[in-house]
Amino acid sequence: MRFAMEGSLADALTLTNEPTLVVQARAGNQEAFAELVRRHGAQAYRIAFALLRNRSDAEDVVQDAFLTAFRLLATLKDPSAFRSWLNRIVVNRSRDLLRRRRQEQESIPLLGQSMVNDSLPGRQIERTVALGQAIDSLPELHRLVILLYYSQGYSTGEIAETIDRPPGTVRRILSEAYKMLHSALGKGRFIHDMR
Repeated sequence: MRFAMEGSLADALTLTNEPTLVVQARAGNQEAFAELVRRHGAQAYRIAFALLRNRSDAEDVVQDAFLTAFRLLATLKDPSAFRSWLNRIVVNRSRDLLRRRRQEQESIPLLGQSMVNDSLPGRQIERTVALGQAIDSLPELHRLVILLYYSQGYSTGEIAETIDRPPGTVRRILSEAYKMLHSALGKGRFIHDMR
């Protein structure tokens, strides 16, 4: 989804607060929506990629999520909640795609393979692959929560908004995921590797 903006209008929108942009976009201002896309596109992509582990699929999901958000913008009750609302759409679209894949019995590449950087020393590559495989082995919700927390730096409150669960549930899921990774990788290894 691409929108063209004039120079001074683009500068003004960059300085506009988010709830105002949402209200303007609801009123049909495409430039305001384009600014929302600019502000949240990369984050939406990272969430989709964390779940799908495929660049092309993540791009498709993000595009679909923004189109859905544009169509349903009038249903968003609190303009200041745009980010978490959009992230929920991204998560739901990603899960829909994963369900379709499972039904079609397609294989999904491992996260560990996508995390490998050829310039890393051999031992670090092994640890990165082991971490990726351990994350891949987590249940879907646990994998999403741990990646949002460690890779994206989300707070438990932001994760709760994104996945539409109470913050206490998010903390429990983080604790469970931590224990699963700790068990899979051995004492103290994964937190160092995650950062």
